[in-house]
Amino acid sequence: MQYSMDDFDNMIREDFSFVYITSEGCNVCKVLAPKLEEMAEKFPKSSFHRISLDYNQLAKSKFMAFAIPTLVVYSGGQELLRSSRHVDLYDVETKLTRYYDMIFS
Repeated sequence: MQYSMDDFDNMIREDFSFVYITSEGCNVCKVLAPKLEEMAEKFPKSSFHRISLDYNQLAKSKFMAFAIPTLVVYSGGQELLRSSRHVDLYDVETKLTRYYDMIFS
């Protein structure tokens, strides 16, 4: 799916937004995606966006994604978490749970 710069800006401004930067040829990305989508479901006010660099070259610069996979989580325009290449799912979930509870409690 192709996104515009306005789409990217809207993703960043959402209440709690997972932005997952990937590529079609990345096998690690394919394995990690369903795990991250499942994690996002644990946060009811979150949204999950998978952006393929194969169709969205502008995402590299907008999200400063210099490696794949890259996960960036935003809340109201602020970057909360960034993880690239080697994503520690336990660490990501622990940090996001803390942020989510602070924001929505």
